Amino acid sequence: MAGYIAEPGADRYCHVFGGAGWTVVAPTGASPGPTLVLTLDLGDPRLGFGRSSEVLPLCAHLDGSNLDRQHYSFDPVLKRIAFDGPAWHADTEPDYYLPNPLPQHPLRLRPLREAEDPRVTDKYDVQDTFLGDVGFLRVGGEPLWLQHAEEVACTSCGTEQAPVACVGYENESHPSGLVSSSEPFFLGEFALYFFACFGCNRVSVLSQST
Repeated sequence: MAGYIAEPGADRYCHVFGGAGWTVVAPTGASPGPTLVLTLDLGDPRLGFGRSSEVLPLCAHLDGSNLDRQHYSFDPVLKRIAFDGPAWHADTEPDYYLPNPLPQHPLRLRPLREAEDPRVTDKYDVQDTFLGDVGFLRVGGEPLWLQHAEEVACTSCGTEQAPVACVGYENESHPSGLVSSSEPFFLGEFALYFFACFGCNRVSVLSQST
C-alpha cells in the first residue's frame, strides 16, 4: 500500500488532528508531557488494518533534543494512554514547544501525488514534500525514512509492529491552520514514525533527524 496524506478537512471516517480526547499518563517528572498528534479511525478500509470500529491514538513527546524510542500502551475503552519509563527531560527552551493539547481538527485522507510517492519519485525529492511542505502527515504505507530503515518489535510480545504513520513538519511560511493561522506545525529538523501492535495495544515511536 502506498499510503495517504492527511490534510485538514472532512472525511466519512473520523481521523483527527490533536485534541484532548484521551487521558495521557507519563512517568513522574517527564518533561515535556506527551502530545496527542493524531487519532486514526481504524474502520477506514483504506488503511488495511482489518479493524471495524476501533481508533488508534498516536501520541509522543515532541522533543527534538531526545530522539530515543518512545513506547506506550493504550486502552480504547478507557481512552487512556500510558507511556513507559524512564522519565525524559528536554533540553529545548519552553517557548519552542507546540501547544499541548494541539487544537483539534478533522482530517481527510487523499492519495499520494506523484511528487510524494517514492515508488515513482526519487526518495530525496519526496522528502522535500514531507519536511517543510503539505505532505507532512503520511498515513499508512511504508515509512519514509530520513536515514536507514529500522526494525520495530512490540516490547510486549516481540512480534514485528505495523507502520501506521509518519509525521514531518510544514512550511513555516504557509501554515495549514492546524496549529493556528500563523503558526506552523514544526517539530524541529526531525520526523516521527509510529508503529503499532494491535494484539497488545502497544505503540512505538521512532525519531530520525535530517
